[in-house]
Amino acid sequence: MHDWIITGGSTHDSKVAPNIADTCKGFKYILSDSAYDSNQFYDYIFEKTGLMQLMT
Repeated sequence: MHDWIITGGSTHDSKVAPNIADTCKGFKYILSDSAYDSNQFYDYIFEKTGLMQLMT
């Protein structure tokens, strides 16, 4: 399954990140680029999906 949200060029990815994370229940992995790299987003993902953060 893939989920997309299309926004204007002036909208930063982090503004729609929670909407995307809400659709990820039951997933084993969430892959994203550096625009989503924030502790706030990681915390949100953990709270909503139960996924653990893997840092390298």
